[in-house]
Amino acid sequence: MKVLALLESVAEYGPPRNEVKFRHEGKGIYALKTTGARLYGFFDGQKTLVLTHGFKKHARGGKKVQARERERTERIRELLLAERARKEGAG
Repeated sequence: MKVLALLESVAEYGPPRNEVKFRHEGKGIYALKTTGARLYGFFDGQKTLVLTHGFKKHARGGKKVQARERERTERIRELLLAERARKEGAG
């Protein structure tokens, strides 16, 4: 339920300014955090936050799971940017 409340808040007011709940993880990747879950995503433009992966915290794997999900999000972002660049070059 906390995840849904956080997502509703982000949709209405934008990302939290509190770094405990919303933090830049590097390479344009951001983490939305609650006490029980973490969601990874990136901005597409100035106001659109694309969430790509999430997981329950305290699950098996800990930091390895966080790193893997962050890397998956990085790959999706890179693919999106590459596809846009390809389309702009062809257009």
